[in-house]
Amino acid sequence: MSSGRSSAEKNGKPRRALPARRPRGAERPPEPDAAARAPRERPRRADPPPPTVEGRPARPRPAPGPGRPSPNRPNPERPSPARPGAERVAPNQKRQRPPPIEPPDELDEWSTQPVRDNAARFGRRPTRPVGLRDEVAPREGGGPRHGNRSRHGNGPREDFGFGEGAPHDDSGPGGPRRPLSHVGGRVERLEGPGELRAIIQRALDIDPEYGVRDHVHGFHSYPARLHPVTAGNLVEQLSPERGSVGDPFCGCGTVLVEARRMGRKAIGVDLNPLAVRLTRFKTQPLAPDQRDELLAAAARVSEYAEERRVASAGPTHRYAPAERDAFDVHVLLELDGLAHGIKQELPGWRRQALGLALSSIFSKVGRDNSAEGPSKRIASGFTIRFFEARVGELVRQLAEYEALLPKTAPGAQVREADARQLGDLGLRNVDLFVSSPPYPGVLDYAEYHRTRLNWLNIDATAFEQLEMGARRHLQRLDHEKAAATWENDFAQVLRAMRAALAPGGHIALVLADSLLAGRPYPADVVVERCASRAGLELVARGSQRRPHFHRQSSKVFGDRARYEHLLLLAPSPA
Repeated sequence: MSSGRSSAEKNGKPRRALPARRPRGAERPPEPDAAARAPRERPRRADPPPPTVEGRPARPRPAPGPGRPSPNRPNPERPSPARPGAERVAPNQKRQRPPPIEPPDELDEWSTQPVRDNAARFGRRPTRPVGLRDEVAPREGGGPRHGNRSRHGNGPREDFGFGEGAPHDDSGPGGPRRPLSHVGGRVERLEGPGELRAIIQRALDIDPEYGVRDHVHGFHSYPARLHPVTAGNLVEQLSPERGSVGDPFCGCGTVLVEARRMGRKAIGVDLNPLAVRLTRFKTQPLAPDQRDELLAAAARVSEYAEERRVASAGPTHRYAPAERDAFDVHVLLELDGLAHGIKQELPGWRRQALGLALSSIFSKVGRDNSAEGPSKRIASGFTIRFFEARVGELVRQLAEYEALLPKTAPGAQVREADARQLGDLGLRNVDLFVSSPPYPGVLDYAEYHRTRLNWLNIDATAFEQLEMGARRHLQRLDHEKAAATWENDFAQVLRAMRAALAPGGHIALVLADSLLAGRPYPADVVVERCASRAGLELVARGSQRRPHFHRQSSKVFGDRARYEHLLLLAPSPA
C-alpha cells in the first residue's frame, strides 16, 4: 500500500506549499507594471581573447564600431553572402517568391539568352525557356516519356513526346532528340552509279542547325520534317531548270518552299488540312500592302485580347478537359481572347494567317507534361505580346523568302487529297518527286494536331479516318497484318507516282528504320519490295546511322544498327 507521502517527503525534503486559491467573487490582484514584466537582459558574453603566438606580442583587436563590427556579431551594413539577387529577410518575415520571367523587349524565339539572363538575375536555376521548342524525332513507342498518359492523367496530350521539344533539353537513350533527317553524320552505306552517289552524298552532308530556320522554314513547327538543305540539294541536282517537283506528303511544305526558291513548279498533296493551309501560306508570299494589313490586324486582335485580360473576362465557351490540361488558366484565357478576336476579322487570307500564327505559339506557351522538374512559368500577358511579335516575325520571314524567289518562279499548287488517289488529280510529267513519307505505326498526325484543328475550326474527319500509317490504325494489329496494310497502301502511292512521272524522272524518298507492332521494320527493304510491285526499281541509296530515341526501340533492335535511308527510285525497264 501507498504511504500517502510524496517523493519529496520520502527524501527528507519539505513539501512545497501550493498558492492559496482566490475565493469566488474576490477582486483580482493588480497586474505588474510593464517594467516588471519585461524580461531581464542576459549579459552579453565577452569576446574571446585574441590568439597569441609564442614569442610575439598579441595583436590588439580594434573595438567594434560602425565600420568594423565584432567577429561574433553580424554587420547590418554589410549583408552576408547570398545567391545573386537574394534579399535579406528578417526571421519572422516570409520570403517573397520571385516574379515570373518577363519576355525580353525583342522577342526572338530562337534565342534563350534573355530568358537565362533573367533567371540568373532572380537568383535561381533557369527553367525551360519560354518560346524555344522545335520538332524532335518520333518516339517509336509513342506516348510521353512517363507512359501513354499525361502527368495529370487526362489521356494523351497534344505533344506525345516526339513533337516539339528543344534539342538541348530533351534527351533520350540516344541523346538529344531532333528530326532524324536533322541529325547528320557519315554516310556508311552508299550504293549506285557514281553520279547518283555524289548527289546522295551531297544531300546528306548537312549541318543539323544550318538552314533549318531560314525565312519561312522557321515558321510553325511540324514533326519529322525533312531537312531544308537535303530537300534543296535533291531539287537542284535531280530536276531540270523550270521543271516540276512534287511531294505527295508535303506536310509543312519544306520541299515546295525549296522548289519555288529554285524556280521550279511546286506541287504538293496532303490529307492533313492544317498542313495544306500552312504550305499554301508559306509558298505564296504577300505583297507589301498585304503585309501591312496583316500587322494592323494582329495589333487589333492583340488589343482586343488585352482588354479582355485586364477586365478579367471569362472564356467565350467551355473547353474540354484535355485543352484545360494543355495550358495554364491565365494562358488559356489569353488564347481564348486572341481566338475570339481573330473570329471578328473578315473571312479570308488575313483570318487564316492570324489563325496559323496563333497555332504556331501553342507549343511555346503550353504545358510540358513530360518534362522532368519544374515547368516553365509564363507571365500574365506574355501570350498576347508573343502572338503579336510572332506575326511581325512572320511578315519579316515572308519578305525574306520573297526576295529569294526568281522573277520567273511559278506559283505552287497545294491540294488536300489522299496520296493513294494521286492519279485522280491529273498530274502528268512531274520531273521529280521528293518526299519523306510517314513512318508506319509511329505517329498519329491527327491526334498530334487535334488541339490546333479544334481551335482553328478545321474539319478533319476525313483525315482522321484515312490517315496513312497512323499508329492508332496499325499498332492494334499483329506485325504481319500491320506490315501488309502499310505495304499495300504504300505500293498504291508509288504506283500513282510512277504514272505521273516524266520520262527520265526520279523519286527520292527519305525514311528510317522503325518499329512496327513491336518488331524492327527496315525501311530500305520495305521500299524496295513495294517498288517492285509498282513498276519501279531502286537505283541508288545512302544510309546514315541513327540513334534510338526510345528505350523500347533500343531494346528491340539490340546490337543491330538503325539507319535512315535516302532512296532513289526510277521506272523499271520494260
